[in-house]
Amino acid sequence: MEDNTPSLIINAPAILLVGKAGVGKSTLGNMMLGTSEDENPTFPASDSYVSMDEIYNIIDTPGIYATDVPNEEILKEIALTIQKFAYGIKAILFVILAGRSSPEQVHMINTIKRFFMEEHFRCMILVFSKCRKKQTLNPGYFRKTYWNETIEAFINSIGNRWGISPDIDIFSPGDHVYEQRLKELQYHITSMSAIQLSQTTKKFKEEKKILQEKYNDLNDKYNEEKNQHQIIVENLKRDIEGIEDKYTKNIQQLENQISDIKQRHQTEIKFKEQQISLLKHMHQFQKM
Repeated sequence: MEDNTPSLIINAPAILLVGKAGVGKSTLGNMMLGTSEDENPTFPASDSYVSMDEIYNIIDTPGIYATDVPNEEILKEIALTIQKFAYGIKAILFVILAGRSSPEQVHMINTIKRFFMEEHFRCMILVFSKCRKKQTLNPGYFRKTYWNETIEAFINSIGNRWGISPDIDIFSPGDHVYEQRLKELQYHITSMSAIQLSQTTKKFKEEKKILQEKYNDLNDKYNEEKNQHQIIVENLKRDIEGIEDKYTKNIQQLENQISDIKQRHQTEIKFKEQQISLLKHMHQFQKM
């Protein structure tokens, strides 16, 4: 399969935004860049972000779905994008919806754990989006009341790095809480060293090869089933045509038989009429 990922301008360490479709990755990216979604509804594939006099490229990725079926192509696209990070990865912001534990939440965490390598978790930050006002005002309260074992175990595995993406429907740019939550994320980002990608690139090339082979197998299976289906359809068409021919012939035979019967019947009627006429003439002759 071709590399259809967008053409990226990568000139600095990357900050990668990952997570479920619709979770608020692009919104977080726009908040970090100080841009508005109204001005820029489609968040760019790459844009410059300056923090502590350091320049980074923020990279938004396609949203991962809550089911396995469509994710192979999406994860492949993310893998191909990561291969282009010549300056390494500064941070991976894994954005997840705040809320109680759900199968979807567990699935998303497991998908991320399977996809990324161990070295990636050294620069990963879990970011909660769509938090309520009280949760955003008091992260300690949010942690005590809403974290579950799955979330806590995952955060511990990434060095206890987590943050809250302020809800723009509740907090506005310039608001103290809004700015404080973003500064906390900024602190996590700047406190980590960028990871280089020599082994990462090798791993993703292997992943790409595996995905390509899986795609080829699925495509071959699809074509085989398609051909088998076509054969079945053609056989059914022939069977139907055979049945139609058979019944057409039977109907024609019946019509011929009916025609013969009618003709014989008409002949018999004419013969009877002639006999009756002859008898009448004979009877009249005898009277004379």
